[in-house]
Amino acid sequence: MLIVGANFISWLSIKYNINFHFLFFLLLFLVGLVVDQYQIKTIDGPAQYSRRISMEEYFERWYSKNHDLLASPSQVKIPVFITLADGGASRSGYCVALALGEIQDQMGSEFSDRLLIVSGASGGTLGNVVYYNMLQQEVHYDSAFHYRERSKAFLSKDFFTYTISRMLNPFYFLNDRANALEKVLDYAEPDMARPFYDYILTEDDPLLPILYINT
Repeated sequence: MLIVGANFISWLSIKYNINFHFLFFLLLFLVGLVVDQYQIKTIDGPAQYSRRISMEEYFERWYSKNHDLLASPSQVKIPVFITLADGGASRSGYCVALALGEIQDQMGSEFSDRLLIVSGASGGTLGNVVYYNMLQQEVHYDSAFHYRERSKAFLSKDFFTYTISRMLNPFYFLNDRANALEKVLDYAEPDMARPFYDYILTEDDPLLPILYINT
């Protein structure tokens, strides 16, 4: 639809010898002054951010947790894992969640206890959060998961239809794709509807990896 629309504007510009592209972008600019299409939706929640532990406190707790291993003369070194997931829409999220899930299923706490940072961008962040969500549930509720299978079941859901149907209408530029995608993710897995403050590490929480969320 975007290609058809762009070609139609080009045809009008040639036919009438007027730069309709300029007029079109000028119209979008003027609409943007009136309508904010990129509002960030927030919700009221507890003052959790003020209780977030600092990086210094985090590493002190990490050192205390691994003190016995570090002090052991037979322990030459402790493996520390850092993951970085690239973007690529939900397909990237699918691959990332399956890869992390497979490693977790095979290594268990030997992986998650040595995992320092879970980081990524765009679709990769989706896969990270799927994995991190299960890890947090397992730690908090003492539940055992088959990470790969659960990730596959969630990310095999149809995220496309609802999102694209919101965009293929006469008011394309007034639709919020991110909001539509957020709704369909929540519908596919209700636990993914948890707000960000649920993932913030405080002094009362078990020591989980650091979760970096990049847009």
